[in-house]
Amino acid sequence: MFAVDVENKTTKIKTGLTLNRVAITSNYTVLKSDYYVGINTASPSAVITASLPNANTLNSGQTFVFKDEGGSANTYNIVVSASAGQTIDNQNKVILESPHAALTIYTDGASKFFIT
Repeated sequence: MFAVDVENKTTKIKTGLTLNRVAITSNYTVLKSDYYVGINTASPSAVITASLPNANTLNSGQTFVFKDEGGSANTYNIVVSASAGQTIDNQNKVILESPHAALTIYTDGASKFFIT
């Protein structure tokens, strides 16, 4: 079910994979243990901000996925915000403003996030 090829530096998983998901309806500070951040824009009737943890507290390559699960980001935008002095593709924040929009980012583990 699980194999590591040390020579080729690969891992093989022969089973389903479950990644941590959190569902939010209001402003939220993303945790290091989060992977999927599902945002219900149909419920809060307000802009929702997801604040990223400091990049230097994360592992290089650590990834987060943000998804408008409510389908109303065109009315109630989702703001993904980096810590002060840090960037997401050279911007302090990214705004999702299309219904059912999604954003996948990863970090360098130092001071930046990148959109994939």
